[in-house]
Amino acid sequence: MNGAQLHLALNHIPVVLSMAGLAVLLWGSVCKNFEVKKVGLVLIIATAAFAGAAFLTGEPAEDTLKKLPAFSKELVHEHEEAGESALIVSIIAGVAALVAFFLEKKKNKLSTYALLITFLVVLISSLAFLRTAHLGGLIRHEEIRTQSKI
Repeated sequence: MNGAQLHLALNHIPVVLSMAGLAVLLWGSVCKNFEVKKVGLVLIIATAAFAGAAFLTGEPAEDTLKKLPAFSKELVHEHEEAGESALIVSIIAGVAALVAFFLEKKKNKLSTYALLITFLVVLISSLAFLRTAHLGGLIRHEEIRTQSKI
């Protein structure tokens, strides 16, 4: 398995996990069910870990792509910058989820605010992951380059 294959295998996970975590957290909050909220918060924490793994495999993927014809340094750079931003926001979301988890578990009155902040940061990270994924797709999928400018 080369760097590009490993990156492609991992990079979809944070996109899906962030949106799943967001949906489960919202459902748990609406239902006022700590167990469901806990699952959402754990998904958000896991998202940050997988985002780190996806980011770390980006450089080996770039090394593999450099050997191919029609390599676009500009497209790869834009994708890498977006990935770095998404990783940072995801780490912030993971920390917020960890804080919210402990506040919720202790039934602290600040837990509602922590859950709201976590929800908002995860929403931002989900959008950042979607943008990063789109920019990654532009690198090798010429069919979407002409139709989209994000």
